[in-house]
Amino acid sequence: MTQDDWMAEGVREEMMPGDKVTARVHRIRQPGLYRWPIQLELLEPSWIAADYVVNPDEFTPPINHAWAQDKGWDMDKILEETGRSYDPITYLIPQDHASLAEEMQQVGVN
Repeated sequence: MTQDDWMAEGVREEMMPGDKVTARVHRIRQPGLYRWPIQLELLEPSWIAADYVVNPDEFTPPINHAWAQDKGWDMDKILEETGRSYDPITYLIPQDHASLAEEMQQVGVN
């Protein structure tokens, strides 16, 4: 649930930090590699689960890149272990702006 969802009218009046809920362990991912390796599925209260909580199969947990880097993993190894793909962004500078780009790089060096 996002903070915006929690702030929605009717939600924060019914669900506050410390309230008890019923959940089940949906998946356990590799500890260390994922910031939150234990993925829960909220069962009760069901109205909040249905309307405000992300379906666990649709949630992509963030990767702990620092942990992977400490293990000596490069981006290819991280992608292999997580089953994800990565399309690097390519920035194209129009030919007539190439000299401007070079000048900007030089200013940053000095």
